[in-house]
Amino acid sequence: MKEGRAISSYLDDANLTDNLEHGVHQSYAPDRGAMRPRITVGRGRTRAVKHATLLTALTVMAAVGGTTQALAPRAHAMPAPDTEFVYDVMVRRQYNFASPDEAISYGYKICDKVSNGESYAQVMGEVKSDVVPNDEFAANYLVSYAVNLLCPAQIWQLRHSAAGYRPPPE
Repeated sequence: MKEGRAISSYLDDANLTDNLEHGVHQSYAPDRGAMRPRITVGRGRTRAVKHATLLTALTVMAAVGGTTQALAPRAHAMPAPDTEFVYDVMVRRQYNFASPDEAISYGYKICDKVSNGESYAQVMGEVKSDVVPNDEFAANYLVSYAVNLLCPAQIWQLRHSAAGYRPPPE
């Protein structure tokens, strides 16, 4: 090898194929100024090169894996529908239910009315006469949350029934 060539260029040496069969070939060491034998492991790469390649591969895998984990959506726990309904109607909106059980029972009664085919206007009228606050907004809130949380299979029926609904004049 010539003196100006890079250390890694020993792979280009014409005698490399002969020396690879034996696992030993000569490489130039600029600090020693002489050729020295270098033991290689398969296909002419040194153990250091193989370790560097492995280290690079592991680093890339860790970087890609870390990015994948960072992009994954986080799971959030959802409360039970009954719990969420009680919170919505007793804490958030403060309807006049005596207990959480009474609120849940009333929500399921709304579901039964919708599933039995009562019109949206009928359900709204009954809710306005049963609970306080009893305005249009409060009744709509209670009906929609009951159906959404306690009987989601009835959402389509409620929407279909509410099509064209106009609140009565106050």
